[in-house]
Amino acid sequence: VTVEDLAVSVECSPCRSITFFADSQAGTHVVADPGEVLTSARYEMAGREKYVRVSCACSNGRKAWTNPMYPVWKLETGD
Repeated sequence: VTVEDLAVSVECSPCRSITFFADSQAGTHVVADPGEVLTSARYEMAGREKYVRVSCACSNGRKAWTNPMYPVWKLETGD
């Protein structure tokens, strides 16, 4: 997982879906096309997120999660 400017990128083993969770309505869900797999995804943050965490899910239901990541503006302002 890398965080650069307002983007969170993840590279992972082949999986069926990658979800970026953020507070409230923020975040995104990326799903591989039928018969395909994902090995990376990117989430462009809006600049208001309090945290972002990533989940990669295999077709058999197994998941890998990151711990929450707190954007720099969250740490600087304490909001």
